[in-house]
Amino acid sequence: MSKVGCDKMTLKEKLIDFMMDDPKTLESIYNEFPDTKPSTLRGRLNENVGKAFHRISKGIYVARRGDATAVIIEGDAWEKIKDIESNSVDTIITDSPYSCLDKHYQVGSTRQRNLNKSVGFKTQDIDKELLMQMKRILKDGGHLFSFLPPDSADTLNYNNHFIQIAQDEGLVFNKRWIWDKQVIGMGYNGRNRYEQIVFLSKGKRRMPYDLSIPDVLSHKRIAAHNRIHDAEKPIDLILDILKFSNQKGDFVVDMFAGSLVLAEAGLQRGVNTLCIELDGAMIEKAIQRRGLEC
Repeated sequence: MSKVGCDKMTLKEKLIDFMMDDPKTLESIYNEFPDTKPSTLRGRLNENVGKAFHRISKGIYVARRGDATAVIIEGDAWEKIKDIESNSVDTIITDSPYSCLDKHYQVGSTRQRNLNKSVGFKTQDIDKELLMQMKRILKDGGHLFSFLPPDSADTLNYNNHFIQIAQDEGLVFNKRWIWDKQVIGMGYNGRNRYEQIVFLSKGKRRMPYDLSIPDVLSHKRIAAHNRIHDAEKPIDLILDILKFSNQKGDFVVDMFAGSLVLAEAGLQRGVNTLCIELDGAMIEKAIQRRGLEC
């Protein structure tokens, strides 16, 4: 690039150009830009951390951070999962749009989702067809974590049925984990404060990488006014599962990606991720929310 062209570049553009080929230390960045205050350089860097997503074609987005790659695909989970190679996935972490709570959104007059008579996204249950595909793409010993609602009179049969059909498809049930939201919700038999995370595997599960991770994960639920998706999970919760289940370079999939929290967590942990989300508008909103410009 000519000096004239370089002079017209913004500081952000110069930083991106300087760091394009490989990571740089702060010291090397300070040395490269001796006429710019270190605080200003740090400010530009902080403003643009993670802004790595690029739309490569309609409905497909890619981000890279270090050696980790995140791919976002707009589409239907039942169809897009068929494109994933068999025995290629180390872990599946997903929160399906289960229908067992639909009736809760049809009554009441205080929360917006009750006024709308909808949670805001299409509900559809994981079935035998999808479980068969999930098992197919997992490596032997691969982990599968699926969020489910708390057990109650309305959900117990639903939750147990999910575990049963997963076992019928040859997946191994390991344990029910608990996500303690630290904030109570609705309920008359004890107000809900948790969700469960069913831990399955393809055959005998491989050994976890971090044995300090407990089966009760306590992370405060994101406040409703800060969520862009009603089922959005805190990133620290997903990071705990990744610490337990994955090492750098692993490949993790989420078929119901919602707010793209897995993509962000994977980039932080050096884990490759593939996120499938049906709602294109949600993908755009999630990328903007997370400061991940297209």
